[in-house]
Amino acid sequence: MLKKYTTEEKIQLLKANRLNKFDESEYGLLQLLMENKEFKSTLQNKKVLLNAHITETTLLQIEIILRTGAFLEISCINGLNSHQDVEEKLASYDIKVIKNKNEIKGRDYDLCLDCCAGSLGANLNPKYGVSELTQSGVSAFKKAKISYPLFSVDDTYIKKIETYFGTSDGFIRAYKKIKNKKVEPKIIIFGLGKVGSGIFNVLKSNKKNIFCVDACKYLVEEKLSEGVQILHESEFSKIQDIMASSDVIITCTGVENLMSRYDKNLMNDKLLINMGASDEWGHKFKNEEVLNNKKSLNFSLEYPTSLKFLDPIFYTQLIGAKNLVNNINFLSLENQIEIIMIWLKKNWFHNNDSDKKNDFLNSLISIFPGNIYWKNKDLRYEGANPSFIEQAGLDSIDDLVGKTDYDLAWTKEESDTYRYHDMLALEGLNISNRVEKQHNSKGDESYVLASKVGIRKEETKAVVGVLGMYQDITDIIVLKDDLEKKVKQLKRRADYYQTHTKNIINTIFEASKLGINEIIKIEGDENLDLKESILKKIIDINQLSEGLKKRKDYSLVDL
Repeated sequence: MLKKYTTEEKIQLLKANRLNKFDESEYGLLQLLMENKEFKSTLQNKKVLLNAHITETTLLQIEIILRTGAFLEISCINGLNSHQDVEEKLASYDIKVIKNKNEIKGRDYDLCLDCCAGSLGANLNPKYGVSELTQSGVSAFKKAKISYPLFSVDDTYIKKIETYFGTSDGFIRAYKKIKNKKVEPKIIIFGLGKVGSGIFNVLKSNKKNIFCVDACKYLVEEKLSEGVQILHESEFSKIQDIMASSDVIITCTGVENLMSRYDKNLMNDKLLINMGASDEWGHKFKNEEVLNNKKSLNFSLEYPTSLKFLDPIFYTQLIGAKNLVNNINFLSLENQIEIIMIWLKKNWFHNNDSDKKNDFLNSLISIFPGNIYWKNKDLRYEGANPSFIEQAGLDSIDDLVGKTDYDLAWTKEESDTYRYHDMLALEGLNISNRVEKQHNSKGDESYVLASKVGIRKEETKAVVGVLGMYQDITDIIVLKDDLEKKVKQLKRRADYYQTHTKNIINTIFEASKLGINEIIKIEGDENLDLKESILKKIIDINQLSEGLKKRKDYSLVDL
């Protein structure tokens, strides 16, 4: 019979395991959360469900939640992966893992921390909401039209760290363990989202032998312009031709049964790999025909995703749970940047390999949408992502470093405005979602949504620079202006018809009174029926006109 432990004893067992398995540098953000009094007090005494893959890294989440004084239950349902040895370890700590959704069906939780929307099948209604880790999970919750709040980790920039870098790192570690594979295999990747792009990035040394397929026409056009060999999913016959000559087929689209659309015979004797959250190979393929029995290949490892890449998203999911209790279901851009900067300092800025550090930082900024730049305290540029460099009309990062806004494509008035807000950021006042005008190197005017934060030294907390991000919203502004013009036109037209309708009603009303006077003058018994008929008509018109006068929404249709 297994020993029973108190909550404090469970925490100490989990702590001993953490110190034995991981270096403290791998979970700097989670370490901060363990010491965060506000986080602890917010979750204290809350009934919490954690539905997650059961791996060594999950034990950190369990420890942190238990430290808050929350009443925690753990499940691994609806297709999530569980490492048997870790599950047995939890059992030895007197911590149960629920594997059957019926065991939690309809239970009264305050919060749910979910992965892949596994809790949906249990018909839960958490009081404060659910903090969901994945894109597929968020889509499932939205499709289900849940009545409780949803916090999406996937909607943050932070999630890109795990999906682009973490999953691809896990993939390449697992891929290297595969025996009898070709030195330079011909590879086809289905899906170039965050996961697929990351995998392409780690395999790019073999770029000439990599083909990609995606459902987004815009992305296909963009990647073609970058020299990537890519096809749109509609090019069915071409895709099958490439599959026939390929050696490795990797799926990372999140679309169930995707590969069962194709001729299975074309995929005989090839390495078949799933890197998505669902079964993308489908009914045509047996589990054993796909590596790791159709589960994501990285889950064949003890650490499917290295803890240093999970650290920021586990932290964000837990902060999301705290925010939900405070009736907030999002994470501000300032908070996201702060989390990323802390994570970089704890995981990469101490790295002595400058080339490796620079390669990582360049890859990191290249995956974020929009334009990113940073300046020193003298407001001279020190770096930016490729999108910003192009917008500024420059050829390379070397052309940017050391310049000020006055040296770039913007007008003097725009540069004055940018620097004014830079100074505010240097003084500690963050700028969030401000609409600004900007001219590019071609002289074209656009509108951008801009945010800025001060870059602080971790040791002294002194602001030493400015980090800025912005996205082009010209199309949205143009659409908004167009809609406002149309609304004004419709209002003028409505006012016109309302005024003229009133005039018509008044005319009818006056005519009816005149009509009554004329009817009275009609003489003779033979005209009694005529009088009665005309009077009824006039009474009906009077009732209609009086009724319409009391309404504000009448139109000519009523007449």
